[in-house]
Amino acid sequence: MERMKLEMNRNLQTGIDNMEKRLLGFSLIEMLIVLSIFAVLGIVITQTLSSSLRGSKKSESVGLVRENAEQVFNVIERRLRGASMIDCNNSTQIKLQFYLVNDSAPHYFTCDVTTGIVSYDTQKLSSSNATTTCNFSPFCAQFPHYVTITVRASSPAAGSEGASYELSQKIYLRNYQ
Repeated sequence: MERMKLEMNRNLQTGIDNMEKRLLGFSLIEMLIVLSIFAVLGIVITQTLSSSLRGSKKSESVGLVRENAEQVFNVIERRLRGASMIDCNNSTQIKLQFYLVNDSAPHYFTCDVTTGIVSYDTQKLSSSNATTTCNFSPFCAQFPHYVTITVRASSPAAGSEGASYELSQKIYLRNYQ
């Protein structure tokens, strides 16, 4: 019995000693584990935020490029649908000469490949937010004339935030003959 009391006192003293040690602070291993957990959480949060911001910039870039390409394409299409004739002799892949109904003056669509600007006569059609190129393939062998147009726009941003967009369509002129 006496031995049992001695063992209980010893266990009680060991428990009290352990409690005192616990009250003094954390062990080095516990601190390293906590620091590792916070480091991993920090890395995950940073990567998620970075990915979200990159996706937002990409989406904005795609929107601007698409808007620019569609604006240029719509103006070209509208003007050509009202044209009476394409001058195939004075047209190239980057310059299209055509005539509007009841207008004897020639009109031009020009794609400047060095600056990336598309213009109608002297008006600039493309914006500075994107580099726009185009390609004209006129067909004048029979009526109605038609033109195959390809408009490509890309953003000047480098890396994954850059975007490109392409439209292509065959446009028939109205037959005024």
